[in-house]
Amino acid sequence: YLWVIPNGDAEQEQQDAIRNHPLLQGVDDVMVNLGRSGHAAMVATSTLLLAAGQTADGTWNLFAIDKKPVNNFLQLSTSSHHDMVDIRFGYTNVGRNFNPALGFVRRRDMISYIVAGSYSPRFGRGKSLIQQISISGNASVTEGQDHRKQSSRIGGSLRLSFVRRDALNMSYSRSYERLDFPFFIRDAQIPADEYTTNSFSIGGITDPSRRGWIRANVGTGDFWGGTRTTFGGSFGFRYSKHFKLEGGVNHSVIDLPSVFESFGATTLSLVLQGATSRKLFANALIQYDNFSHDLQANIRIDWIHTPGSDLFFVFNTSYNFTGKDDQFDPRSATLNDRIGVAKITYLVML
Repeated sequence: YLWVIPNGDAEQEQQDAIRNHPLLQGVDDVMVNLGRSGHAAMVATSTLLLAAGQTADGTWNLFAIDKKPVNNFLQLSTSSHHDMVDIRFGYTNVGRNFNPALGFVRRRDMISYIVAGSYSPRFGRGKSLIQQISISGNASVTEGQDHRKQSSRIGGSLRLSFVRRDALNMSYSRSYERLDFPFFIRDAQIPADEYTTNSFSIGGITDPSRRGWIRANVGTGDFWGGTRTTFGGSFGFRYSKHFKLEGGVNHSVIDLPSVFESFGATTLSLVLQGATSRKLFANALIQYDNFSHDLQANIRIDWIHTPGSDLFFVFNTSYNFTGKDDQFDPRSATLNDRIGVAKITYLVML
């Protein structure tokens, strides 16, 4: 067969239950419309399949379905690099029913255009305070296969690099998003609508090649009809050539018109990197957020047993710490999942 689609639309309650499931938050390309059980009465023409079925509200309808939907995937890009100038163009076309088979696509039913460029002159040859200024801009438009606009974005940034390799960044963007279906953020429903967002951020980082370094940023802007202000920071410490760590915290204050008071979202993270040699090294990421109250850990060990060949060990685990009144409680630890994976690759020269 060329394609498969659900029988009608699943009940709205079922779609909302899948869309708002805690374990699926942040997961791309989740199929929420699973259709209905049973069989549909169908009639085929030379170009259409006519099928009877129910929509999400239970209303009976006659669906007219294109027998040859767009199933293709095409991605083209080109760029021009120079010491001071960088220009990039991109085009992506993903069909309505494209199945990647391996990997994933961020969105189906889309045609995307993007253009970006930057100009980065250098100054002073080591004598001036500012060594380099980088000015960049980008613009993108995404539409469906029906050529109806889904989203767009235009933005720009300014980066100042100083004599000691510290840097200061400023950025601004304006974006548009068409939301076809409502969704929830905690108890706040974000209604289907068209949203225009303006956002600004400023941040700085000290030279990451030093033994210790810090990064800080602050940003503010629109957020689904409300506002969001974000504060973030991280630090890094290189204990030796065999071990370093980096910790960070990000906190957002979100104010939505459908919620009486603003609420905060905080993410804490810790990254550990160690190596005994160029052949054996390990990485660990530990992360917690107060939205899900999940504490997650990802540990990866890589042994390069021969050049071009690796033995990987990956371990993932997650615990939930939601107690009474939806508050963090270390005594209420519940195992979400625990997964271990081993993978070996071996390069054969022919």
